[in-house]
Amino acid sequence: MSRLILVCGLVLIGSLMVDAEVSGEEGSFEKNLLGTWLFERLEKHDARMEGCPPAIRFDAGGSYVIFSDCYADDLEYPVVEKGSWHFDPDSHKLTMVGREFVADYQFHGDDDPLIGKVKSVSDEQMTICFFRDESCENEVYARTDGE
Repeated sequence: MSRLILVCGLVLIGSLMVDAEVSGEEGSFEKNLLGTWLFERLEKHDARMEGCPPAIRFDAGGSYVIFSDCYADDLEYPVVEKGSWHFDPDSHKLTMVGREFVADYQFHGDDDPLIGKVKSVSDEQMTICFFRDESCENEVYARTDGE
């Protein structure tokens, strides 16, 4: 089933993939993280993010930006957070550090660093679990930049 989503000026055309598996070499796993990802859903439904999902862009230089059309002060460039990221290919641990909150919105609270585990990543979909309050819930993101 195909769909078209416009968010933050980006267009996503693709199909929903369930249970995406990591394929290829470890280096390709990290390379697949690069790009822009739009929050789609939690494995267990959570309505608090449905109306205005955040998008995360991971850049090759180790920086990241989080966008939100609802919470940003500048709707032309709706950045709500930025910082640096690091990925450990052995443990699949994603660390987001130096978190700078640009708007009155905090993606998963204000912990610095924010730590997650990338469960799967493909050309079209990523599943990641961010650790909060001793728990972890899988989040599914769809690629929006066609990389």
